[in-house]
Amino acid sequence: MGVEVILGFTAGIAVVAFGFYLIFRNSSKRKAKRLNEASARLVKEKYLNKLISGEQNRALTGQKKLLIKLSWNEHGKQEFVVDPSEEICFGRDEKNQVVVNYEKVSSVHCRILLNRGNLYLQDMNSLNGTFLLRNGKVYRVWNMTALLNGDVIQIGDVQFTVNPFYFDMRGI
Repeated sequence: MGVEVILGFTAGIAVVAFGFYLIFRNSSKRKAKRLNEASARLVKEKYLNKLISGEQNRALTGQKKLLIKLSWNEHGKQEFVVDPSEEICFGRDEKNQVVVNYEKVSSVHCRILLNRGNLYLQDMNSLNGTFLLRNGKVYRVWNMTALLNGDVIQIGDVQFTVNPFYFDMRGI
């Protein structure tokens, strides 16, 4: 039982996870620098994978890229950076990007998606529901619900803190 993050669209993602472990145990200045470096690696890997696979996307250089830092507590604090340009699915099934291996979690429980520059949380008709904790209040998610910085998603007994941020692509 536990939470696993599976991101098939990026190679070497474990390096990013380890980078975030290092980031959050040091000073805030070093945290910001390492967060930036780990984000650069994530974006570079994804962009290079698209080029290798033959997709003809124009370079994102000079733009800002939206990324999300997910945090949760399981055997200590866990943190990961994900790219919401492709939906991020949570659930028990191994095909999800975030595998939450608990009894109260459906095979595909919920997802985060990006629509017109805004992040949304959507329950995928899960049996036990998806909950959003915001400003001390708990909301059950029925439809697409906007996500804000610091929101907490509760799936079964696991809570994920959502921190979106923009990564400056000019440096890559």
